[in-house]
Amino acid sequence: MIRGAEIIAAGSGLLSGIQETNSSFLAERLTLSGINLKSITIVGDIEEKISDTLKNALERSDIIIIIGELGPTGDDITRKTIAKVLGKRLILAEEILERIKTYFMDRNREMPKSHQRQALIPFGAKVIENRTGTAPGFLIEHKSSIIISLPGLPKEMRSMFLSIEPMLKDRYRSKEIKRLKIIQTCGLQEALINEKLKDMLTHMNNSIEIGMVSTEFGVNIRIMGSGQKEEGVLDSMRLVEKKIRDRLGDYVYGTGEESLEGIIGKLLKEKGISISIAESCTGGLIAHRITNISGSSKYFERGVVCYSNKSKVEVLDVPAGLIKEHGSVSKEVAIAMAEGIRRMSRTEIGLSSTGIAGPTGGSAGKPIGLVYIALASPGITNCKEYRFISDREGIKIQTSQMALDMLRRYLINL
Repeated sequence: MIRGAEIIAAGSGLLSGIQETNSSFLAERLTLSGINLKSITIVGDIEEKISDTLKNALERSDIIIIIGELGPTGDDITRKTIAKVLGKRLILAEEILERIKTYFMDRNREMPKSHQRQALIPFGAKVIENRTGTAPGFLIEHKSSIIISLPGLPKEMRSMFLSIEPMLKDRYRSKEIKRLKIIQTCGLQEALINEKLKDMLTHMNNSIEIGMVSTEFGVNIRIMGSGQKEEGVLDSMRLVEKKIRDRLGDYVYGTGEESLEGIIGKLLKEKGISISIAESCTGGLIAHRITNISGSSKYFERGVVCYSNKSKVEVLDVPAGLIKEHGSVSKEVAIAMAEGIRRMSRTEIGLSSTGIAGPTGGSAGKPIGLVYIALASPGITNCKEYRFISDREGIKIQTSQMALDMLRRYLINL
């Protein structure tokens, strides 16, 4: 009988407010692998706490995944605790030590002696290679359970888990097949999406679950399908996805882990269109996101951050009188910025943002969260006003998302 899995996230920082994101990733991957996740536990970096939690987990679960405390310092105690609980000694794995030395040599750095600790693993454990960092993981079997120890850095942990995921599927998955599809939306609040999908959210059959997750980038709709035959599950999910797309229309921009900037990049390449960007309140975030896509040099000509009124006048040729009359946060100035960057860069499209990100600078007439985004193209310039509600970072993120969505809609002739 398969008893399922549980996750133990170790580290005192997790108990003092540091966000723990690894568990949500693992929970989703285990679910999609058909493995029942029974619990997630967060413990401090105290050997006794980790030991007690691990002993209890061994009594009730097939898979125990322990995240964190695998670093080079003396207080990174996961490997030592696991060895003690299992009655194993720690051994120096020479191949791991050589990999760590090579990691530092490739970066022209001398390996600190403390990093030798990372080459210690319990006797009988199998190494899980870390291709992006120095802390290796390992897995070890004990009676009817398997213990998997992974580092806490999300990028490292994720790639390492994915390398052993096929093995876990083969050994521990249930007969029920589960599949997940994420539909990404932009520009509609969760309450409005809920209204449009209300009957689907409350009246779906047991084989399909629909949920929503709201983020600063928009609302993601999760379709989880389950059943005995994969093709039947996928057919049901396709029907549900079509209904959702029909109801939400062009507010849907992507699926899975697609990014809005990635989708825009493909459209710009396909159409052979170039773009330049002038940013004020976003401080370069829009350009940063666009240039995060490999090959963006084929369509991104330049980006400028014109934060002060002086820079808007000198760099973008925005009339000083326009700023004096309407203020730097205004439709008129946003339009002048978009047209100015397009003119000086000689690109097909000029995109601009100006707004009040807070927490200071707002007024009754122009509150915090007021943002204008403009897009200049041959023959026409469009500008939209937004009233975002968030903190400074959130307003910048939302502005960048809506600016990219405005660009997406232009490119697909909306």
